[in-house]
Amino acid sequence: MGLPRHNLDPALRDAFDRYILFSNTDEDNRRRGELIRPCLKSCGRNLQLAPGATIPWPDRCVFGDDVYIGLWTYIGGGEITLEDLVMIGPHCSLTGGDHQFNPEREDFSARHKHAPIVIGHGTWMAAGASVTCGVRVGRANLIAAGAVVTKDTADYAIMAGVPARQIGSVKT
Repeated sequence: MGLPRHNLDPALRDAFDRYILFSNTDEDNRRRGELIRPCLKSCGRNLQLAPGATIPWPDRCVFGDDVYIGLWTYIGGGEITLEDLVMIGPHCSLTGGDHQFNPEREDFSARHKHAPIVIGHGTWMAAGASVTCGVRVGRANLIAAGAVVTKDTADYAIMAGVPARQIGSVKT
């Protein structure tokens, strides 16, 4: 897929780095979305991808319409679906794979466990929130800053804490 980064002209490489890592305008976020679109398993219209967002296996991702992925967010490790109108804040993590414990070595070198993640229509994940493998986040959830969602959530839930628990509903 093109020249290795280290083979690029230094001026071009620096311009590319500034664009990918620092330019956080709506126009550039939409352009980054357009650049990754062909690599995704499926993608609706108006994907916005902020600087530093990392999607190492885009061919495992399905993104709906009007999805926003914030600064320095990681999305990887398994099949991941972001339904329409999902907003993901900065420094979030959606990790569709877990390291497994190897009792013979007493470390986490055993085979990875992979399970899909689905983020429901209209959900907002605030800064630093995480969703672990095998979780389905319901429709129109608010995932509070720093929350770690380890289990499926109901529609319209407000989730907070580590591990996350429902503390309210967006429909009150």
